[in-house]
Amino acid sequence: MFVFRKIERGIKRERNMLDNYRRELEFMQEFHLFEKTITEKKNMQGHYLSDWTQILLNNIVWFLENNM
Repeated sequence: MFVFRKIERGIKRERNMLDNYRRELEFMQEFHLFEKTITEKKNMQGHYLSDWTQILLNNIVWFLENNM
């Protein structure tokens, strides 16, 4: 993963797209924190799989609307 990111950063730098690269990294960091929060056991207790899936999708929509 490290090598892939280094190559990707180099390609973005060569194409003068480092701002896009930085925004993508920031988004991924925030998304991973969000994902970690919603997949904690306490947030999944008492829900059927279909209910949990709907909660997950609604939270992703909320996250994208509020952080983009």
